[in-house]
Amino acid sequence: RNETWQINYESNKVIAQARASNQLVRIYTGIYTGNTLELIEDAQVSPSQPATRMVVRLRLTSDTRMEGTREIVREGDCKIIYSMDMTKQ
Repeated sequence: RNETWQINYESNKVIAQARASNQLVRIYTGIYTGNTLELIEDAQVSPSQPATRMVVRLRLTSDTRMEGTREIVREGDCKIIYSMDMTKQ
């Protein structure tokens, strides 16, 4: 899956907007500590759907590259973890 991310620093926190096919799909907020960026996005699809929490952890591997994971956690101990690889363009 390919997404374009715009990452900004505002009011002492990091805000990341993820876009797919030019559509905004998620907004994450978080902090940068050391060489790790941790972002969180909480979403409630509908009252009948279980709550979903997404946590992104990225580390800087070069001046133009970050690697890490996106963890999707749903109620009932369901967890999916994806590898992420970002390149600055």
